[in-house]
Amino acid sequence: MKKTKKRKSKIDGQWTYIEHKITNSAPWKDLTPTACFIYFMIRKKWAGLDRGHIEFPHSEVEEFMAGSTFETHRDKLIEKGFIDVVERGGIYGIKAVFALSDRWKKWGNRDFIVVDIKKIFPKNSHFFKKGHQHYEKK
Repeated sequence: MKKTKKRKSKIDGQWTYIEHKITNSAPWKDLTPTACFIYFMIRKKWAGLDRGHIEFPHSEVEEFMAGSTFETHRDKLIEKGFIDVVERGGIYGIKAVFALSDRWKKWGNRDFIVVDIKKIFPKNSHFFKKGHQHYEKK
């Protein structure tokens, strides 16, 4: 009787993938490489568990980019429909919680749900002096 060899997987250890339907989509092609990197890091953090509860603090990408860079590209991911905000976080060490979204599938159609970033992450203009770019008169 012939012994069969047990095949080893070509992929060793943990891995993260992004489907071709995402990377071939029009909203994905409009993203910057930095936004794609952030999306990949969020997918990596997800690890196939709860798609609607991914804790992702800025400290996870701190060594790669500044806070303002992270915020700009995170906002692009939200606008294009790749992620949604479950909890804002950011105050006193509270982690932001994101959810992977399928809104990107309807991007460009009238069924697409537009999210207003300014309502989710309002600028605290009262902290800035007159003349600063984020200063707003009350």
